[in-house]
Amino acid sequence: MSPLWWIWSAFFLLECVVAIYLNSYIVFFNGRSLTEGGKRNPVSLIQIVMGINKLTMRCIWIVNDVAFWLPDIFESSPYNAVAFLIAFNMYFNYWLMAWLCIYYSIFITNFSHPMFLWIKRILLAFLNQVLFLTLVGSLAIALLVYMWRDTVFSLRYNSMNGTTTEDVSIAYFYKIGAIILGSFLPFTGIAFSLVVSLSSLLKHVNNISQTGFDVQVHVTLIKSIAMLLILSVSYFPIYIINLTAAFKLKDPLQYIIWLMIVLSPTMETMIIIQASPKMRKNFPGWFCARGAGGS
Repeated sequence: MSPLWWIWSAFFLLECVVAIYLNSYIVFFNGRSLTEGGKRNPVSLIQIVMGINKLTMRCIWIVNDVAFWLPDIFESSPYNAVAFLIAFNMYFNYWLMAWLCIYYSIFITNFSHPMFLWIKRILLAFLNQVLFLTLVGSLAIALLVYMWRDTVFSLRYNSMNGTTTEDVSIAYFYKIGAIILGSFLPFTGIAFSLVVSLSSLLKHVNNISQTGFDVQVHVTLIKSIAMLLILSVSYFPIYIINLTAAFKLKDPLQYIIWLMIVLSPTMETMIIIQASPKMRKNFPGWFCARGAGGS
């Protein structure tokens, strides 16, 4: 085995342990604070679903990492199920991040626009239904990706017999549909929400700083939003490249793409913990307690 294999495996194992621990913390912490003051906390619910999805994603990536180094498995038909689940987890996570950013944007800002008020009512009254539809929609997007890749494979396999314009159009439809629904729409929601939140917070901090109030909490939140925005902007082309590029087995570029795909959800988790004063405050104690076998 090449040195690159050992480096990748060691890094992936370390990142896997960190990701599982951080997302377990997100799930357990928000599970205890799901209801505050007798009312359901929408942020906790979204973050719990995100944490469970990322834990599932990490387990599937372990299977994918093993299969990647076993060509007979990697190129076999059963591996399609692993590829399908990876695509589903990726798109589901991206849409969940979009809903979280939209939620923060609506409740951080004080806009009275009818569209903002309507979305606010929907998120408060039908959040469970929204999350369920997001899950179903992510499955549909993953199916589009699978159908596109299957169609492209069929076109290449039958290229000697010629391909019809209809076959190419169907493949193009699947590809564009997956890009718009799985990447462009959630990215637009994330970017717009974060920009609106960032501008609102900057204006608010500028106003209250002149009165002498402590703005450290707001500054921390601004930094977290800025990091999420940078991460989302960087991750958007990765989604597109991963969907559209045709990699050869053990292609170095594929290592880079997968590295970004693996790292980004964990970085999102770190930013979410950093942005929450309660989670940030309790994290060291939770770490020590768990490490010592505490509850």
